[in-house]
Amino acid sequence: MQSHNIKSKTDDIDAQAIAQMGLERKLKLWQPGSTQMRLLKHLCRERMMLQAEQTTVKNQSHAWKHTYKPEESILKRLESRLIFIKAQIQEIEKEIQNIVEKDQDLAKRVSNVCSIKDVGLLSAIVIIAETNGFALFNNKAQLISYAGYDVVRKQSGNAESKTRISKKGNKNIRKALFFPATTASRFNTKMKSTYEKITERTAIKMKGNVAVQRKMLVLIYTIYKNNIPYDENYQYDKERNETQKIRRSQ
Repeated sequence: MQSHNIKSKTDDIDAQAIAQMGLERKLKLWQPGSTQMRLLKHLCRERMMLQAEQTTVKNQSHAWKHTYKPEESILKRLESRLIFIKAQIQEIEKEIQNIVEKDQDLAKRVSNVCSIKDVGLLSAIVIIAETNGFALFNNKAQLISYAGYDVVRKQSGNAESKTRISKKGNKNIRKALFFPATTASRFNTKMKSTYEKITERTAIKMKGNVAVQRKMLVLIYTIYKNNIPYDENYQYDKERNETQKIRRSQ
């Protein structure tokens, strides 16, 4: 609408602009997610919401315990609320697990994804559900952009800002990958090397963590699409096989 110099904004003008965009560009028809994936996505988002609420109540309880002459009745209600939230989270996690176990193909793919070091069941489910089982992605570049890990650079004349990720994509995927990436940065040899390389170059630990998140997302996408378990020595075996083929041909 900006490129056509449309200055007014009404429902009719918006509809015309959208229709014109559809006529001028070759756009793929939107396909709704499957009932199963939609349910998993809603359950995962509800769990995230309850976890955020749980953290809030914990902080409130901690604050009340350390205040001057705390009221016992308030503390009891806060503790009761924490017990209730914890029970609801466990109920959601059980429901998620039951949905996965009922679908053999999904269960196998999830199991393959979980064979990646430091990727747990719930983290895997969040990523799979938020992407509708990667159904609408043709390559990893599209997935990276959707998750907001694509790099943005701004430069005009002599002025140039630091590169950063766009963060315009799905924030739930980034949330799900934060803790797995944090663990992998410490205990996974390959991920740790990536983390240390980026951190050493930028002197910013969070950038190293984001680089690991992005690498793990691409790995999850590859494993899920190919429906194969994670092989830590895959790249080494591939290079060795290629070398052997070259030697045989010579």
